[in-house]
Order: sequence, then structure tokens, then C-alpha cells
Amino acid sequence: MFEINKENRLIFFDKPHGAGDQEQKGLSDTSEKTVFNESCQNRDKLKNEIENERAERECFIKQLLDAQERIKNEGKMTNMLQEKFMALEIIFDEKNKVPMNILRNINAEFNKVWEKWIKQEEKFDFKIIFSVDLEKELVNAFGKFDEETIKIFNILNDRGNKKAVLLERDKETVKYFENIDINIILKYIPSLDNIHAGWVLALLMKNKIINENQIDEVKENLKAITNEGQGEVIGTLINNRIIETPEDFNDWINGIKDNLKAITNEGQGEVIGTLIKNGIIETPEDFNDWIGEIKENLEVITNEWQVKVIESLIYKGIIKSPRSFNELEKDNLEAITNDEQVKVIKSLIDKVIIKSPGNFNELKKDNLEAITNDSQKAVIEFLIYKGIIKNLENFNKWIEFVNPKFFVTLKTITNDSSEPQLSKLILDPAFENFIKIDPEWISKVNPIEYKFKDKNFSKEIPNDWIPSWQIMIARNLFFKNMEVNETNVQEEIMKIFITQKEYENIPIFANRNILYAAHNEVTSDNNKFGKEATKKALEKQAGKPIDFNRPEKTLESLKETKKNVLEKISTTKPPFTFIFDGHGGEDALYFSDGQIPEINNQGPNQKETKNTIKITLEELNSAYVERCKNFPELSSLDPANKDIFILTSCYNHTFIRNFYDLLPENMPKPIFIGQSEYGQFGYGDYSDYGNAFFEKTLNLTKEGNTTFGDLFEGEFKNIGSNPSCYIFDNTNTLMQVTENEEGERDELGV
Repeated sequence: MFEINKENRLIFFDKPHGAGDQEQKGLSDTSEKTVFNESCQNRDKLKNEIENERAERECFIKQLLDAQERIKNEGKMTNMLQEKFMALEIIFDEKNKVPMNILRNINAEFNKVWEKWIKQEEKFDFKIIFSVDLEKELVNAFGKFDEETIKIFNILNDRGNKKAVLLERDKETVKYFENIDINIILKYIPSLDNIHAGWVLALLMKNKIINENQIDEVKENLKAITNEGQGEVIGTLINNRIIETPEDFNDWINGIKDNLKAITNEGQGEVIGTLIKNGIIETPEDFNDWIGEIKENLEVITNEWQVKVIESLIYKGIIKSPRSFNELEKDNLEAITNDEQVKVIKSLIDKVIIKSPGNFNELKKDNLEAITNDSQKAVIEFLIYKGIIKNLENFNKWIEFVNPKFFVTLKTITNDSSEPQLSKLILDPAFENFIKIDPEWISKVNPIEYKFKDKNFSKEIPNDWIPSWQIMIARNLFFKNMEVNETNVQEEIMKIFITQKEYENIPIFANRNILYAAHNEVTSDNNKFGKEATKKALEKQAGKPIDFNRPEKTLESLKETKKNVLEKISTTKPPFTFIFDGHGGEDALYFSDGQIPEINNQGPNQKETKNTIKITLEELNSAYVERCKNFPELSSLDPANKDIFILTSCYNHTFIRNFYDLLPENMPKPIFIGQSEYGQFGYGDYSDYGNAFFEKTLNLTKEGNTTFGDLFEGEFKNIGSNPSCYIFDNTNTLMQVTENEEGERDELGV
């Protein structure tokens, strides 16, 4: 309960029912009149007295009486304040059954004022002021608005507008009383019994359907409105000008009074309101026909998400009769319990995949209940948007596949759980192969035993990395147009390890001609891309100056840099390494702009202006084709001298795959190293090198030279990027030889 400490502060005991001893707080000098009478100051005695809520309520009242006495002794009691204390006594009265949590909240807010007041040498006027939220709780707790209740709230409301009585759960409620004499509403609410009838009364007056002199004409019928749902129905009739006169109102209420009782919550009222808005219910007879036929199914509607789905079905003309409403499976309606389900179902409706109640029923209840998070919602919406899910059979199959375990697997592959990336990953043309690969096929041959140049090797794939190997193998089989089966999967594992062994000692930068191009973005601590530490490390490994190209902010410089870079790609002698460090998209590398200001389910939306300068996919492809003409030896170079292209931009993996698709089939292909997975962002952080990809994955901090082996070994490290490496074998067939999860992305930096 309560006691007074040294500062005369009201203290509430956490265990009011005698559970656990608490230290006696020091009391003020007995010569000073305290707030509590002797019984409440004696904690031990009080603890024994408080065995139930009745004793607790009685103690609150005793405390209020003693507080009043203290205020009177200070000469600060006014008639209004006395009335407020009387109102509090009514609130604490057991007959009103106000929940104890509300009474304790009253104590907490009372205590804030009391603490300040008791400490003042010169006492200010004491005020009892409660927050709007607490007033709402009190309104809901009392429910019935008789004259005594109205008096309580008008007295407690210190804001001078007497609107506390009108506050209900919805913050919007009070707007219906604007421009209406509040005293008129207050005058009639006691005879209406509840706020919902008062709300409709205010709406009738606000729409000038009735005036003060006509209230008596509708007062009796207003009593038929007893909950939010019923108020919603009548309010919709008023707002849609179906009720325009007092006679209209009375005709409607008299005509539907019995069936109106079937509306028991706000959601049901909103569903009927939607039928009214769409011109499906136009008369009391329509209302009665609908309620008479759908009453049983209407009872299923208990939450806002069901309402949203049914409203969509109504707006699209799928529900237009009681029969069509009743065709909806109750089990499916009951399964709708979250926003993610609603958005997925709306997508199916918008794409005309759901076009009848029967279609809605084809949704499996278990599958609906399986949709529980944003990632699932985003993936399914994206599949619908892209036309991959074309019918409900597809939908049910995908939902069964897109389960929590699936998302754990995706996170392993992409190192990311945000919506668009997961959606984009699934759009990889090779992803269907991934679904077909049984992880057990990999586990069976783990550790991998293989032979290279007459030597035997063994390497184990950690269980955590099996999903990454699944996607890598899936792509390689896709590139070769090979069937997905256990034998081909296990043979592909061997080929990947053999290729890695062949390339592991080949330098990526040493003794190579390096062309390094960077975006011109400037941050508070200098250039975002093309860091000095990176340039110095590259020059150290190359053993000579690198060709670094980063434009100034002028349009002339941007155009000149782009021209020079494309020309140098075509003309720089092998062995050649090209690095692009900047913003990017699926079909462009940006020297200016190119950031991603907004992400949505339809993919990235790079920022561009009329002066944006970028190298398009086609332009880079053309430059490389020209390069192959200039250096025919590229067709026969050994692995150590093949071209290497490195991208750190967003969507670099998708760009790489698109680049390969554009090249003529028999043309020699460059090795590509990308920083992230298919459809994923790039990784940026505040490293001296710009990102961990340069610093750790490409190992620019090491004393020796970075090799492909550093990249391959990074597969089993946790170092802040998610690189992929593509190499063509001796038949010019594309192979992916790394697919690594390596830490968390620090920002959507590139």
C-alpha cells in the first residue's frame, strides 16, 4: 500500500498482500501533520489488514481523507478541489469496480503532484490532474454514463473543455464533437447510457441531420446502439448520406433493431460498413437479409486483419451477396491473424489469382498460419509480382517451401535477412536447382577426398556452409545445363575443389597491370571510395604504380573519366586486373549518384539525375569485346595471366551474371570477383580501406601477395563480406568457385 518517507512522499508497496517484509521507511516528525492517519502509517498492521482488494480500496480512501486534511491545514483547499477529492472517493468505491491497476495508476499520477507540493515551503494550489490516457482508462472502466459518472469526469478534467467524458479508445472519437455545444451532448448522454450512442448523436448533429430541438425525436432509438460495431454501421449510413433526416434515422433503427444486435464488435461493423459504402446494402431490408444469412460467419470476424481481407474481397467484387460471403471457409478466416498474411492475400487478389470465394478457400489453413514474418511476406509478394506464382497451386507449394528453416538457409547464403535481397536471390535463374539439391548428398561425401596433379587432398565442408555449397553447385549445373542428381552434385564438388587448388597460388594483383576506378562520393572524412590505404597496398603488391581513376565533381571530369576507363579496359595489356569501387546496380557502375534511396519489393531504385555518369552493362561489355579483339592471346592464356575483374558495388553479383550473358558464346571470359550474393547490396564500413572486402577478404594488409587462395580460405572466415568468384574452365564453361557468408553488412554502402 502507501506510507510516507522522510520527504513526505507517497510510497506504494510492491507486495500489498503481505508477501515479503519491507523495511520501515522513516516518518516525518510527529509534530508535523502527515497525510496518513495512524493506521496507514503502521506498515505491519496495514499489511495484516490488506488481505483483499476491498481493504486496499479502503486504504486508498483513508489516504485521500488524510491528504485532504493536510491541504485544509495549509489553507489550500478550494470548493473545486474538494469536489475532485469527492470524485476520487467515488472512483475508489468498491461498487464501481474500477480495476486495481487503474487505481494504482491514479496513485502514481497523484503522487507526482503530491511530491512537488509537499516539498514546497510556500504551498501552491494543489491540483488533481490526470493524463488523457488515464482518463480514457477510467471512461472504459465505468462504461455506463449516468449523471454521477459524468460529474466525476467533468470534475477531474482540468482542461476546461469538458471533453474527458467523450474520450474513448479511439483518439479520433473527439473530432466528432467539434463545432457542437458540448453541454448539449452532456445533457443527453445520461439517458443514452453509453459513449457509442453519444458518438452517433454527435454525428447526427455534426451532419445537421438534427438540431437540439430534434434530439428527443431520436433519443429513444439511439439507445439501440450499444457498442462500437453498431456505431460504425449507423455512422457509415450517416456519412454516406443514406440517413439524411430524423425520420430516416428512426426508420433504419426500427427496421434493423433486432438484427443490429448481431453486430458485437468494431470489425463486424466495419465489414457491414464496407458493404454499405459499395452500394451492396442500401435499405433496412438489405441489411436484414444480409445479417439473417451471414450471422454465423460474421461471428468469426474478431480482428482487424480479417476485416482488411474481407474488405479487399468486397472492393474487388468477389463478395457481392450473402451467399458469396458464406462461401468463405471459417477455418481460413480464423487463420488470418497478422499483417503479413493480409498483404500476401491482397497481392493474390490484385493479381487476380484469387477471383472467387472458392479460390480463397483453396488457400491451405496451415499455409496461411505459416506466414508470420516480413521476410516470408516479401518473398511471396515478389514471386507473385514477378509472375512466378501464377495460381493457388503454385502458391501453396511455395508457402510450404518458404518456411522458417528455409530462411535460416537463405541467411547463410546471403548473409542478410532484409526483404528485397531474399526476394531477389530467389529470382536467380539457377535457384530452382538449389531447391532440388538434397543437403545429404553433400554430407555423404564430406570430408571431400580429391586428387590434383597426382597428389591426394582432403577438405571438409562445415555443416554451416552446406547451403552455400548447394547454391554454388546449383549454379554450376545450371550453367552446364546438367541434371540435378546425387552423382552430378558430388562430381561438381570435386571439380570446384580441383579448380580452387589450381588457382590457389595465383596472385590477384602482383605483377599485373591494375586499372582502379572509383566513384566520386565525398564523406565527412574524405572520399568514400578509392581509399589511400587501398591504393598503396595495391601498388605495393603490383610492384609498380597503378592506374587510378576517380572523377572530380564536374560533369566534364565525370565524362572524361568514364571515357578513359572504357578505353583502358580495351587497351591495357595482359595480365590485367580491373577494379571498380563505387555504387552500382544490376546493369550499371556509377561514377556519380547511384545510391539506393528507397528499397521496395520491386527491387532497387538507384538515385540518378540528368547529369548522372555511369558505365552501363552494355558499355562495359563492348569495351571487353574490343579488348578481346586487341589481345587475341586472351583465348589461350594460362590461369595466371587471365583477366580479373573485381566489383565492390551493390548488386555486383547480378551485374556479373548479366555481363556473362551478354558476351558472345565462344569469346574468352574474364575471371570475376564480386563482393556479395545474387541480388544483394554491397558491403561498406569505416575501414581505412573502405570496406572489409579489400582489407580482409582480399587480404591487402598481408605482407605477401594476395592470391586466389586467400579468397577461397575466406570461405571459412567471418570477415565482413560475402564474395563470389567466377572462373571459366578449360572448355570456357562458367564455374562459381566461392560462395561465402562472411559477417554482417555494416551499411548499404555501395
